[in-house]
Amino acid sequence: KNFDGRMDVPQATDAIMALLSRYHDDLGDWRLVDYAFNAGEFGIKRVVSQHGAPAAEPVIPKMPVKPVTRDHLVKLLAIACVIREPDRFNVSLPTLPSEQRLVTVSVDNSMPIARAASHAGMSTDELKDINAAFRNDVVDTSASPYLLMPKNKVQIGRAHV
Repeated sequence: KNFDGRMDVPQATDAIMALLSRYHDDLGDWRLVDYAFNAGEFGIKRVVSQHGAPAAEPVIPKMPVKPVTRDHLVKLLAIACVIREPDRFNVSLPTLPSEQRLVTVSVDNSMPIARAASHAGMSTDELKDINAAFRNDVVDTSASPYLLMPKNKVQIGRAHV
């Protein structure tokens, strides 16, 4: 197998966002969405049908879920708080310069990933790390017609890839 779609960042991101959006359509509360993601949709629907939807307060719903499920929500909310107010927690969040942000680059023909990396002016390991879905060191265009590359490598790679 030359491609593992679970490792394709754009595909996997689109899939998980669609799933979370569907959970929100069904459950109507992002806290329940996190519970459903962690513990299973039908189990959380059963808890809601037996105990009702959680009140807005406390932020962590008092619902009969496993500790690991509750802990996941606590950690998610804590991370959100730090990201929203980094100065409050004396945290400096990293920023990625625009030219290093990843973009998709169309690939017309299958090729060894080493060749694509060379054309883009990148190391093979660097390109493989960014495009982990491609297995066996081959960019297989029948599986995915694009590569992810840092924005500053696109013009170099586009001429050859």
